[in-house]
Amino acid sequence: MATTGLGLALSGLNHLLEPGAPPPKDYGSWPDILGYGGLTLIGTGIVLFILSNKNKNKSKRFVGTKNIVLPDIGLKLKNWVSTGVVINFY
Repeated sequence: MATTGLGLALSGLNHLLEPGAPPPKDYGSWPDILGYGGLTLIGTGIVLFILSNKNKNKSKRFVGTKNIVLPDIGLKLKNWVSTGVVINFY
């Protein structure tokens, strides 16, 4: 996104120093939106990458079987598979 925004901004400067050149195409505020949005995504991605490396050993995936008892209707279900993620925040 940032590269596209930069490319659009630079294409508007195509014939800047040539006298009598046709006016450049106006892209409005799209170069600004794409440029700043792309830089924001890059910054957010770097922060999330650093935090994921810091916290990678704090989460665990598990798969297990459980016996479930529903006492209200007198039903006992055996060996139901359960999956989940445990995240420790300490």
